[in-house]
This record gives sequence, structure tokens and C-alpha cells, in this order.
Amino acid sequence: YHLHGDPVAARLGEITVPALILHGTADTEVPFSEAERLQAGLPHATLMPFVDGGHDIMVAQAVAYRQAIIAFLGAVCRQ
Repeated sequence: YHLHGDPVAARLGEITVPALILHGTADTEVPFSEAERLQAGLPHATLMPFVDGGHDIMVAQAVAYRQAIIAFLGAVCRQ
């Protein structure tokens, strides 16, 4: 998945469920600007930046990553 030239990108606005985007601000494989574009295209998206995190935030910051997902799911379930 990549926002540039991907036909899915044009249809992001059709996704109306809450979405969580977790992205490292220092990711050199997929720049943080891509996460910002994804958030801009999804009407109900929450972007959680991992400051100075790279492409491996799910491993390098596993506890915070997991906690972010649990908190997001808890908030969605309370809605």
C-alpha cells in the first residue's frame, strides 16, 4: 500500500469507521508525511506519532504501541 498512484487512495473517504494510524516520525522507509496523508483521507482517523520512531515501532516501542491500540479500541467500544 502506498498513497501515491494507488487507486485505493482516492477511495479513502468512503471508509467511515474509526481508524488508528501509528507511525514513527523518523521512519525512513515510509515517511511520516504518508501517515499524515492517510489521516487526511480518512474521515475518522486518529494519527498517533511515535516521536523519533523508525519503521520498526511495533518492535522497538512494543509496550507503547500495544497500549495505543488497546486505548483506541477501548474508546471505540465506549462510543
